[in-house]
Amino acid sequence: MTVTGPTFIALQVRDLDRAANFYQTRLALKPTPTSPPGAVVFDTKPASFAVREPLPGVDLDAARPNPGIGVALWLHAQDAQALHDSLAADGVPINRRPVRLSVRADLHLLRPRRLRHHHPRPALTRHQKTPELTTGKAPR
Repeated sequence: MTVTGPTFIALQVRDLDRAANFYQTRLALKPTPTSPPGAVVFDTKPASFAVREPLPGVDLDAARPNPGIGVALWLHAQDAQALHDSLAADGVPINRRPVRLSVRADLHLLRPRRLRHHHPRPALTRHQKTPELTTGKAPR
């Protein structure tokens, strides 16, 4: 059996209404018509994305000061620079400015130490090339 990629990604948040409002108003994500209790699912492709209340037994305060450490979530934007500028102008904390990246060359996964061994990355065929995630533009 082969896994082909994520089909659903959810972030557990302290304030569901505030988080859902941010993704709807600041990033223009559209909620799906229905969501499970305690969650807001957005209509995103290729995988669904949601914010949700913490699952039983999850203590988000115990993760301070680094909740989500080791996790990177990349969202596609048609104009990442304009989005960055708008968020920064409104005082939204930004980790770093948008940069042009090629998924093929610059997307790295962190693995536990015991699994750190080199696996050559297969070359992409012309049918597998993907547009820029950070800028919405294909590499030149």
